[in-house]
Amino acid sequence: MQKINKKVSAVIVTYNHDKIIFERLINRLLPQTFEIIICNNSDRLLNFTISDKKIFIKEMSGNIGIAAAQNIGMDLAFKNGADFIIQFDQDSVPSTDLIEKLVQVF
Repeated sequence: MQKINKKVSAVIVTYNHDKIIFERLINRLLPQTFEIIICNNSDRLLNFTISDKKIFIKEMSGNIGIAAAQNIGMDLAFKNGADFIIQFDQDSVPSTDLIEKLVQVF
């Protein structure tokens, strides 16, 4: 496949996430994306150990609804220069080449 250089931002909305599954998602997305924006839609702080300058956390300070959290995440991604945005739930486990394949198909 031909490599296409596009800035792909991942927006993840969380709500009382499972740490192990959530960290698997983050680890899968880090090498594939320009940035990861996490919109924490729960009453408790995020619980994960991964630290990377590509990860931005937006605390919603409670459940504002998935659509509202997604909109906030997308707005941040576009302000940061994203060409594409892909959205995930906290328990998604994408393949290691998902983003490349999606951009190539586009």
